[in-house]
Amino acid sequence: MFHKLPRYTCRKRTRRARARQSVDRFPIQVNGTLPAAKRVAAYCGVSVAQLQDVRGNHLLCVDLHDPVRLSDDGKTAIDGWGPGWSAESQGDVHTFAPMAAAEDSATFPWPDSSEPDLPDEAKRRMAADNGSQFVIPDLGMCLFERARSLRSFEAFLRDLGEGPEWVEGILDLITEIQVVLVHRFIAAGVTGEISATTKAPSGRGCFRHQCGAGLSSYGWPGCWFHSAMPVCP
Repeated sequence: MFHKLPRYTCRKRTRRARARQSVDRFPIQVNGTLPAAKRVAAYCGVSVAQLQDVRGNHLLCVDLHDPVRLSDDGKTAIDGWGPGWSAESQGDVHTFAPMAAAEDSATFPWPDSSEPDLPDEAKRRMAADNGSQFVIPDLGMCLFERARSLRSFEAFLRDLGEGPEWVEGILDLITEIQVVLVHRFIAAGVTGEISATTKAPSGRGCFRHQCGAGLSSYGWPGCWFHSAMPVCP
C-alpha cells in the first residue's frame, strides 16, 4: 500500500533527498548564463526572475557582493577581482588578465574581503525567499581558475614551469581571500545550519577541505552536472 507523501517546500525536499529520506518528487536545478536565461524567459513569456519557478528549481544560489562593471566600449565585463570577460558572448570568454604583465603580486589591488557590505545582497535575497528554497553559496572561481583569469592561461602555464614560487604566492593570496569569504557566508547564515564559530583551517592544503567536504557536511549539496557548452539552437 502506498502512502501519499506531504508536499514539501523546496528547502525541505532538498534536505530530505540529501538525507536519503522519502520525498514527494526529486529536487532539480536548471541554471544558465544570462543571455541564455533571457532567451528562455522570452520563449516562456516570463521574466528572468520568474524562471526559477518555471523550471521548478530548488536552490537559491547567493553570492557576496561582487560588482561587475563594463569597459568604456561596453564590450568587456570586468568582475570584482579585475579580469575581463566578453560582454558579447555567454559571459565565459576571457578577454582581459590584469596580472598578465605583473612582476609583483604584492602590489596588485586584491579585492577587500572584509568590506562590511559584502553579504548584504545575499541577506536580502534570503529574506525575500523566506526559507522556501535551499540556499547555497556561490564562491565563483576558486584556486586555479581564478589564478589563470588573473594571470592569463598562457602566462600561468609558463609560470608553473619557470616560476613555481610566483604561482604559489598567487594561490596563497587567493586562498586567504576565499577562506575569509567562506566565513562571511557562514556568518551571514547562508544555510541556517552552519555555525558562525566554525574555525577555518589555514593554507592551500586545507582549502579543498574547507570549501568542499568540510562545507558539504553542513548540508550544502555536492552533486552537480555542469555544461559550459551552448545549449540553445
